Amino acid sequence: LGRRANPIVVFTSDTGAVLQDGYQDLGMELAVEKGHDPDNGLRGGKYSLYDAGTHIPFIVYWKGHIEPVVSDSWFCQVDMYATIGKMLGYSVPEGLDSKEYVDVFLGKSLSGGRENQILEAQGRLALRSGKYVFIPAYSGPDTNETGIELGCNDHDTLWDLEEDPAQRKDLSAANPELLARMKKLFLELAA
Repeated sequence: LGRRANPIVVFTSDTGAVLQDGYQDLGMELAVEKGHDPDNGLRGGKYSLYDAGTHIPFIVYWKGHIEPVVSDSWFCQVDMYATIGKMLGYSVPEGLDSKEYVDVFLGKSLSGGRENQILEAQGRLALRSGKYVFIPAYSGPDTNETGIELGCNDHDTLWDLEEDPAQRKDLSAANPELLARMKKLFLELAA
């Protein structure tokens, strides 16, 4: 609209996709009709600790400053505070869980960013560390009223998002040492 000379535009979402959210908007029917999978084969959805609930779109546009790239860097929305603050010459107060990743934000670094992150859905927490996700045991229903898998299991689960992005192969029984390390890190970071 010409109101700002040089805006940074960020397109993102607060959760993964949801089509069955109780509204009568034909979202699911139209997606099926058009062959569209907003979760791109990932398990879960909004309200879920599985990756389709916590993996979100993040697109940054800044004319003349960012070249179009696709990055596998790990950037969390909360990191916008420290990152944009750094770009403006400020720093965030002590104790905030926001890290500065200017090169990741601007697409100059296609690797890097966060190493660990506590994930949350409906008051339940999990841990992503590198390519792994640890979801502690939670009681409760497997799905919500719209059929979305929530990530409630009767035992701690471990997932390799690189080898198994759809989270169909729980590695917890086959990798007890890694499971124990992930649980320890989770308890430290979630405290």
